[in-house]
Amino acid sequence: MKLKINIIIVFYLLIFSAHASEITKKSTFLAFSSVSSGVLESPNFTKFETIKRDTTVKKSFLKKVWGNTLKSSITFMPVATHTKDPDIFGAWYTAYNYKSIEVAAFSNSYRELTFAIIYKRIIPISEKFSILYGLGAMYGYHGRLKDVGNIPFRNSFLMTGEINPIAGIELDYKISKRFSLHSNVTHAVLVYGVRYLL
Repeated sequence: MKLKINIIIVFYLLIFSAHASEITKKSTFLAFSSVSSGVLESPNFTKFETIKRDTTVKKSFLKKVWGNTLKSSITFMPVATHTKDPDIFGAWYTAYNYKSIEVAAFSNSYRELTFAIIYKRIIPISEKFSILYGLGAMYGYHGRLKDVGNIPFRNSFLMTGEINPIAGIELDYKISKRFSLHSNVTHAVLVYGVRYLL
C-alpha cells in the first residue's frame, strides 16, 4: 500500500517540480536582464511586460477563469486510484477531443465499460503548465453511484439513473511540442497518463 501511494506522490511531484523549475528560470532571466555592461540597473518593467504572453489583451477575471478552447488531442490515462481507500487499478481512460468537445471510454470502479461526453476548457498557467476543467454526462454505472459514500447528491436522481453527471479538474504539463503529462483530479478518483496534441 505504501509503495502504491509513493508512486502516486512521485507522479504529482514530477509535474509540480517541473512547473517550479520553469518559474525559477523565468525569474533568473529577469534578474540578468537588469544588468547592462557590468552595472546593475533598476528593473525595466516595460521590458518585463513585453516578455509576458498576450500583454496587449487585457482579459477580465471572468474571461480568464472561463479559459480557452482546447486544441484537438488524444488522451490516454491507463492508471487510477481512489481517494477514499487508496489503491491502483486499470481505468484505461481513452479519449478524443475535437476542440472543447471530448468523447471518452474508461473502465469504472466496478470494472465495467463507461462512456462519457464532456465539454472542457483550458486555463494556461504558464508556457507548459495548464489547468483544464470539464462538465458532461456519462453512462455505465447503472445507478450504483448511490452506493459510493463520497459522491455528492448520491441519493438524488442524478446518481441513481442510467445517465450521470461527470465533472473534474485536470492538470497538464507539456514535456514536448505534442506530448504532455496529464492527470484527472476528482473528489473520488485520480487518473493519470499522457495527452497527445493532434
